[in-house]
Amino acid sequence: MKIAKSGKKVSSKNTSQKGAIETARVYGIDISALMMNLKRTPSERVRRHQFAFNTLEMLRKAKRI
Repeated sequence: MKIAKSGKKVSSKNTSQKGAIETARVYGIDISALMMNLKRTPSERVRRHQFAFNTLEMLRKAKRI
């Protein structure tokens, strides 16, 4: 048995989908953000990822100046 960030005990034996989702919630994973992302097309997810990556690179370069 594992202890989540919230202090709750989590059984590693629960492999059902609902159990896995609840386990993720207990560990602090934002399931609603995952579900919203999965509603996007693969190409939209890639575009959003690329935008975030480009922004991060721009910030890294700005820090060096």
